[in-house]
Amino acid sequence: MKRYKNGLIALLVIFSLVTHIRIGAQIEIWQELLQDEQFEHTQLAMSLVDIDSEEVLFEYNSQLSLIPASSLKVLVSYGALDMLGADYKYETKVLINGEVGQDGTLYGNLIIKGAGDPSLGSPVEENVLSIDKLIESIIIKLAKIGVSCIDGDILVDDSIFDSSAIHDSWSWDDIANYYASGTFGFNIHENLYYLHFGRSEKSNTLTTINKILPSGLNLSFTNLVTTGDKGSGDNAYIYGDPYENRRIIKGTIPPGKGEFKIKGAIPSPSLFFREKLVGRMNDEGIKCNIIDSKDYKVVGEQQQERTICTFVSPPLSQLVRRANFESNNLYSETFLKTLAVDSQDNPTGFSDGVNIMTSWLSKINLDSSSLNYLDGSGLSVKNRVSTDFLSRFIAKIMTDQSSFEDKLSYLPEAGKEGSVRYFLRGKKDMVGKVFLKSGSMGSVVSYTGVIIGKSGRKLAISLIANGHLFSNRIVRSEFEKVIEEVFKKY
Repeated sequence: MKRYKNGLIALLVIFSLVTHIRIGAQIEIWQELLQDEQFEHTQLAMSLVDIDSEEVLFEYNSQLSLIPASSLKVLVSYGALDMLGADYKYETKVLINGEVGQDGTLYGNLIIKGAGDPSLGSPVEENVLSIDKLIESIIIKLAKIGVSCIDGDILVDDSIFDSSAIHDSWSWDDIANYYASGTFGFNIHENLYYLHFGRSEKSNTLTTINKILPSGLNLSFTNLVTTGDKGSGDNAYIYGDPYENRRIIKGTIPPGKGEFKIKGAIPSPSLFFREKLVGRMNDEGIKCNIIDSKDYKVVGEQQQERTICTFVSPPLSQLVRRANFESNNLYSETFLKTLAVDSQDNPTGFSDGVNIMTSWLSKINLDSSSLNYLDGSGLSVKNRVSTDFLSRFIAKIMTDQSSFEDKLSYLPEAGKEGSVRYFLRGKKDMVGKVFLKSGSMGSVVSYTGVIIGKSGRKLAISLIANGHLFSNRIVRSEFEKVIEEVFKKY
């Protein structure tokens, strides 16, 4: 009887394995991974698709909907490129409504009308004016039209997007840190600030906040950050309501000489920019008799608006590469909200962009039944998607031979660029052959992209691991081995 039970159990195990691996078992490293005891409680999934034929070459748990983290960014990246166009640019307009008197007084409002541009005043984006240069440009334009005083208000209009800058499903541990900054109708300096810490060379020593950049942020900090062990890295996190100015910082930074900096999320970009602009205008002798109303209501009768200058973003093609290469959440969320701007009269939010994306996926004949799509960046832990869907999506996007190289350029090259610059590094025979969007959060690792096999075969691949009880670094190492074997076999 015992022998019968053991045999039945063995048959059930074999049946389970067959149902999970429906096509072949030719990825030997994957089989070793499944037999590794430390992965016993981990949800693993993989799908490999031939791009030209759309044939599924290998799959394991490929229909299982898992947390993808930032691998989800590929959807809105290619969706925005297709629907908005690679040459699409955001335009932030500076306007006045009112008349300029002979005494140089503007009897009306100065309005900065946000377009949602995520790169406005970026500290790192190429060919973008800094905050100071933006303000200087506005002041120069005002001087050219003879304005020396504003008898009205200074408005920063962020109404193109709705007031839900933070998604409800984002983790409290994330939302005051730069990677979870809000997505507003007016964004500035990528909605981030730098905290510069003074530190000791000894461990377990309280740090000091030496400076905050950019200057002018009305934030208060309770600093509980200490120095950790040597080589411990950045383990400092900022906590606070995304719409308030009080912050608590906890955790550790590595000991050492000189300053150490971390990044936080600016809670109200429009208010910050307005206050900074007013301060600079006063310094330059432009008197501001502003009402300073929180509602930013128009003064007096509504008058026709006149544009005095426009700040134009880099093309969407450049912004998408930034989003994917550096896994920039703000950029991806902005793309998502932007998609719905022209489709409705009301300010757009996350769900509006998701609805546009869902319709687009249907139009390109992709079954999204395995997809629970809540945001554009993958930051929500409630996002779910299957590796089958992601690999088929990549295959669909890349299938046109005439645009293959262009589409590929929006994914970072493994071992060389962006968030995968250390992945597969040193694999000389794979240089220029693997292009991946990575995803990572607590107990989540994912990779989605393209492998050009050793024979030249073009493959779409997606791998996801959820729920492992050890470092993400171990999963990455195993996934490297899987991808290397796929490259050699095809």
